[in-house]
Amino acid sequence: MTALVAGCGGGGGATVINVPPGVNPVETGLGSLPQSGWTIQRTVEIQPKKKWTVIAFMNFANDLESYGILNLNQLEKLGSTADVNVVVQMKRIAGRFDNSNGDWGDTRRFYVTRDTDTNTLNSMLLSQNNNVDMGNPNELQAYINWAVRTFPADHYNLVIGNHGAGWRSVKTRSQKSPLTRGVSYDDTTGNHIDTIQFPAAVVHPEGKKWDLITMDCSLMQMVEVLYEWRDTADYIVGSEESPPGEGYAYDTTLARLLNTPSLTGRQLGIHYAQDATDRYNGRYDTTQSVVDTSLVGAIIPPLNDLGNTLNSLIGTRGADISLARADAQAYEYPENKDLLHFLDRLDFRIPTAQVQNKTAAVRSAAKAAIIFNATTGIYNPSSQGLAAFLPRPSQYTQIDIQQANGFGQRFSRLKLAADAPAWQTFLANGPS
Repeated sequence: MTALVAGCGGGGGATVINVPPGVNPVETGLGSLPQSGWTIQRTVEIQPKKKWTVIAFMNFANDLESYGILNLNQLEKLGSTADVNVVVQMKRIAGRFDNSNGDWGDTRRFYVTRDTDTNTLNSMLLSQNNNVDMGNPNELQAYINWAVRTFPADHYNLVIGNHGAGWRSVKTRSQKSPLTRGVSYDDTTGNHIDTIQFPAAVVHPEGKKWDLITMDCSLMQMVEVLYEWRDTADYIVGSEESPPGEGYAYDTTLARLLNTPSLTGRQLGIHYAQDATDRYNGRYDTTQSVVDTSLVGAIIPPLNDLGNTLNSLIGTRGADISLARADAQAYEYPENKDLLHFLDRLDFRIPTAQVQNKTAAVRSAAKAAIIFNATTGIYNPSSQGLAAFLPRPSQYTQIDIQQANGFGQRFSRLKLAADAPAWQTFLANGPS
């Protein structure tokens, strides 16, 4: 029998429904949507609207595969309910990183159902495909289109699980580098989704923003990324640093949503961030924050003004600017700095009204956008929720050349660069 959970609204206890063999709990008589190129294992028809649908795009065709198995097992501790759908598309690589659960090496779509086996994946397999490139933005959009139309809801949480590299990309293993970074890297193809490609890959079929996007990827909580993506979701939760491979505390956070399906995207995002920091406190150094994307745009004009001021001071206060940049909280990519801590260090190094009026304006806008921030451990004490690309000019030039030579989009192609040209000039030509 297949165990499903229903009636889990309003904080009440879950009711386990045993589905007799041969009965399809996702058949409704409303008709099914085609899945071109997919081998259908179980017919799933268009479902009645629920309160929430969690749509997870888990690209674990890379060295994170074992963590992907862990994450799906965590989701299976709760499963879908009468109020909440949980749907997953996952890719693995056979015979390489993790040989558990049949060691399958294709892409599969699951309707997540509840079970008590924390090692074995038992969710309902709906379809599978041998030819999906999870680094192709079109594949992400195709999955979203199918998932939203098949599992409609009042609210949606889109989860992206993979490596991350902030606004930029670096080489994959197939490109003779030990690094596997980027948004949704697929090791079988060497492809990934660039920052500027992402908004077109996550268009909501209902013509609205996602209530919440959960970025279970490294280094993505950057002003450059969030400004590029500000029209995709109401809230984005993510990390300034590289989080633990285990990812979010999916079992704990999903339990909160199932018990209180009236949660807003803002509340759910805070739960993701808080639950992760609670779980890893004492074990890992972590950063987590939640950003209100509607307020990100307000950061850019004062950031551009600050760029103008810093450009004018390079000749007289260049050494102080360099020290402030060097002192600012840094991350796995040392060119990534905490934006607010950089402002703090500028105020310390150049205690003049000319600078502090500009830093205050950026700080006010950024703090308004960051609605939650938490850290664990000793290595990120000055993380305040939003990183920024702050290289030395030589680093800017080197990275720009790398990006131009096929790594991904160049910094100049970002919306932030276009809308804050003085800030880009500061990055490219500031003090060494």
